[in-house]
Amino acid sequence: MGCDKRFMKVGGERLIDAAVRTLTKVFPRTLMVVGQGGAILLSDQSWPEGLEIIEDRIPDAGPMGGLLTGLDRLEVEFGFVVASDMPFLDEPFIRRLATAPSRHKLVVPRDSSGWHPLHARYHESLAPILRSRLNSGRRRLQGLFEEIPPWPIEVRPISGSSPRPDPLANLNTPGDLHRLGSVSADRPSDDEVIPGPGVKGS
Repeated sequence: MGCDKRFMKVGGERLIDAAVRTLTKVFPRTLMVVGQGGAILLSDQSWPEGLEIIEDRIPDAGPMGGLLTGLDRLEVEFGFVVASDMPFLDEPFIRRLATAPSRHKLVVPRDSSGWHPLHARYHESLAPILRSRLNSGRRRLQGLFEEIPPWPIEVRPISGSSPRPDPLANLNTPGDLHRLGSVSADRPSDDEVIPGPGVKGS
């Protein structure tokens, strides 16, 4: 994209602000993992209570390094992880993933495009596995699924003639920004989200 996607706006709101607003409604403690020096850049802004900004301890390791940094700072058993370039994070959908049965160490949504490991729930016990993969140069997050098969939350294609926001959408190209910026902020209905085996919905 040629810029810091966190500060791009969709629907008049910066992506970083939309993410923080949604996540702090769902969780009592939210960690924002930023690159080296990023905490200082964000320190002059007023943030909601419960947000803690921390710097990535593992630079140049991509999303896996940021994920591991967050897991190492958990004060609870599970951490819910999202990327910073997702404009339509949906509170009920996040709660559905976050409250999946605790026996599942890795809960990941899946749609027609595949898995979404940067909108997923991770157990704290996965940290040593991630660290081992990083140390051996295996930085692809979906490679973790070979060791720990995820429990899927299947998401149906959104139907209907009018565009509706996809809670898993992210911004990768200028075309994505133009396309997603024109979508309304109505959340997807519950019948478009299919929990994996064992979840009855809540």
